[in-house]
Amino acid sequence: MLALVLQNSKLQERSVNLFLQLFLLIIIFTLYSDHLLSTLSLAIIVSHVFHYSLIALADIYEDDFPEDNKKYIVQFGLLLYFVGAVVFGLFENEFLRLHIFIVLLGNWFGGKVDTPMWKAFFFIYLGTLISYEVTALSFLDNGLVLGLYACVAVFMIGLCERLSEKRQDAWMLHSILFFVWALYQGAYYQEGVLFILGGLAYEVTKLSAGLIPYIKNRSSRTHSLS
Repeated sequence: MLALVLQNSKLQERSVNLFLQLFLLIIIFTLYSDHLLSTLSLAIIVSHVFHYSLIALADIYEDDFPEDNKKYIVQFGLLLYFVGAVVFGLFENEFLRLHIFIVLLGNWFGGKVDTPMWKAFFFIYLGTLISYEVTALSFLDNGLVLGLYACVAVFMIGLCERLSEKRQDAWMLHSILFFVWALYQGAYYQEGVLFILGGLAYEVTKLSAGLIPYIKNRSSRTHSLS
């Protein structure tokens, strides 16, 4: 597996990004685990990791296997997650709502909302978030600080999405900036931690998908030789 990673520049970039995000998360949770878990429950963290793994799988099928019917299973999984998030009140957490809103706009400006599936999910999620905010009027709380943070975060995601078309490790810039913000414990830093956590789950899924064909080929060659 190491040989395959060393031969594939895309997998190399994903591996570096994965280990960087893992290292940064270990530092953050070592220093601020109590504070983070008081604002982001374990249920949100676990479901968030699962959500980003589903997003990575959906990306793989949309980009590499658009004709494979298994993509509908993944899409159904995303819909189930969305329904579950509403039913179990995950969207009631302000940091998760802020995170999803920033990711939606960042991906929009980054040119990633480019297929019928992603456009459908974009409007489903955005419409749900707007309904939550209009009902609670929570967007009026700390409006200026929240607006500045959201603008910077959306810009960073959009920029990294554009740069990642040429170099996957462009996401390291985003991870490092939000790691520094978390150490400083700046406003809404929990959203940045959610992004690093989701990014780690995304990279693990993408890297695993890239290695699976190699593992299967090696296994089949071993069986044929025996």
